[in-house]
Amino acid sequence: MVATLAGPLVRKRSTSDRGRVARGQCVREGVYVLRRDTNSWLNTLAGGRVFPGIHHRAAFSVRETESHFEIALQSHDRRTSLAVVADLVDAWPSGSLFASLDEASQFFQAGSLGYSPTSDRERFQGLELCCRSWQVWPLAVWQRSLIGV
Repeated sequence: MVATLAGPLVRKRSTSDRGRVARGQCVREGVYVLRRDTNSWLNTLAGGRVFPGIHHRAAFSVRETESHFEIALQSHDRRTSLAVVADLVDAWPSGSLFASLDEASQFFQAGSLGYSPTSDRERFQGLELCCRSWQVWPLAVWQRSLIGV
């Protein structure tokens, strides 16, 4: 989990800005995922049909060590590209979008439910990410770029 991926890649919003979706009597909070990209043909074909979320094909380049991360994405339709270079750090980075590691952690935990567009403009598909344990560490982002979406 990367807690400080900020700037143009993540925009901090209040709880009420994240979005609430009513399902019967249950109101669920989540985030809007404008686009999902994958390098898997299966996810591209089955996404939105067999499981939630329309997925677009993309090429990924990932290089990582225990403390250094380089991630790049280029969508096959050339509508989206993304690049991030970052390192784990001991101290909370100055200029972070979040005041503390705990605040960042709470923000991302609350955003585990993501809604994506479908071919029907009146409907969204929801996908919830769950994990057995939750741990976050401070991350200093040295380079980032996002084009399109």
